[in-house]
This record gives sequence, C-alpha cells and structure tokens, in this order.
Amino acid sequence: MEEPKSYSVIIVPSDHSRTRQFRLSQAMVFVGAGLLIALAAVMVTFAATHLSVLQTARKVNDLEAENVQLRRDVARVDELARELEFLSAQRAQILNMLRGEELESGPEFSISTDIAPETPSEPLSDADLVQQLFADGARRGFAPRTWPASGRVRREYLPEAEGGAPAHRGLSIEILAAEPARAAGRGRVVESGLSESGEPRLVLDHGYGFRTVYQGFARPLVSVGQIVEQQQAIAQFDDAGSDARSRVGRITEPTLYFEIRVDGLAIDPRNYLTPRQGRRRGS
Repeated sequence: MEEPKSYSVIIVPSDHSRTRQFRLSQAMVFVGAGLLIALAAVMVTFAATHLSVLQTARKVNDLEAENVQLRRDVARVDELARELEFLSAQRAQILNMLRGEELESGPEFSISTDIAPETPSEPLSDADLVQQLFADGARRGFAPRTWPASGRVRREYLPEAEGGAPAHRGLSIEILAAEPARAAGRGRVVESGLSESGEPRLVLDHGYGFRTVYQGFARPLVSVGQIVEQQQAIAQFDDAGSDARSRVGRITEPTLYFEIRVDGLAIDPRNYLTPRQGRRRGS
C-alpha cells in the first residue's frame, strides 16, 4: 500500500544549535491553508465593515452640522421677519409725523390728504422723499386683495363729505346668511376691541404699511398677536332673524365696514381688491 504524502518542515536556528524537523501530512497542510484563507477573509470583511461604519458616522456628523446650521438660518429668518415688521411700523409712524397727521379710529373719521403743491424749483419735503423711497408700486404686490365678504356693497368709499353725506373711509359690505368676515390678506392682529361707536373692531397689519380695518360684526374669532392667513374667518355675525324682518317689512342683513389703510391713510379699497366678476361698481 502506497504511503500517504507528507511534507517536512526543517527549522535551522541561526546559532547552528540543534536542528528541528516537523513532518506534516498533506491533509494537515490543506487544513492549515484553509484556515489561513478563512482568517484573511474574516479580516477583510471586518476592515470593510469598519470602514463603512466610519463613513456612516462621518455622514451623521455632517448631517448634524447641517441641521444645526439650518436651525440657525431659520432663527435668523424669523429675526429678520420681526425686524421687517418693526421697520414697517416705524416707517408708517415716520410718515405720519412728517405729515403732521394723526391716525383716527372708526368709519366716520376724517383725515385730510391735501398736500400743498410745490413749485418745480422747491426741493422735495422729507415726507415726499420717504414716500418715493417706499413707492406704492414697489410694494403693491403685498397689498390685501381679497374681499372680506361676498355680499353687495351698500356704501362706497367717500373721502370727504359730499351732498350732505358724511365722509366714509371704507366700504360697507352686506353679509350673506351665516357668512363670517374673512381676512383680506395674510397678517397679524394688532387691535381687537370696540370703536368709538361701541362696535367690535379688528385691525390687521399686513406689513409694508398696509393695514385693514373690520367693524360691525358681532364677535371676533381671533385675538391680538395672532397670525391669520388670507381668507381665514376672523369675525362672526348674528343673523337678523324674523323679528327684524317683521319690524322693517323687508329682509335686513348685517353689514361689514371694511377699510384699507396705506401708511395710516384710508384709501379706496377698490384700488387694491380684486375686481369681482360680473359685478359693477356699487354692487
């Protein structure tokens, strides 16, 4: 019978001391080689996994740094928005002081908008310079544009008394059944209380010198400091009811007084409100 193959390993020390010889069978050599290959594969797998973990950890650190930066950017944007709102209010106050005019409250107040004409040789006044700096055309896109109610207009804007009729600085809009008053644009509630006539009154600040006034409703649905979106319901009305119909002999509907102010001056709301389809002026 043929003797199995074997391999001899001879170890010769450098000091020429006793030589050692080890005899290994072919099976042992194959087993050792397999173990070395398996160990090498395990080490390669471990190194690849460790490298992947390191890359993932690096990505996590980068994402955390980006998240921190984004939070700082958001905080900065909020701060800039507050500063812009403050500057808008300051600008309105400066214009009022330069013109020597005082803001009034209520639908029946009178504000004089007459400015003495200047000759071409005279320099522009401070008020005119500020008005030019913040020209209406540059900020017109930020004006409130949606109607606060869908009923017909009972009374139009009248800047000065005319024909025995008192001045009317806004629009009186009929309220349909169960219809709330809605914000003409996105803004912040800066006033909620009673007018001089004792009616509930809301004022929204839309920024860039634009404010809207709502009056004549039964109760507000928002509070001071609250941010409201365009067309959000802000006030509720009470229905006239059958008793009112029987007393006057016709159907009566509640009416919303609506006003747009630009830098503290009441202007015709129709200059900014989107024209109604199929409606003529005064309807």
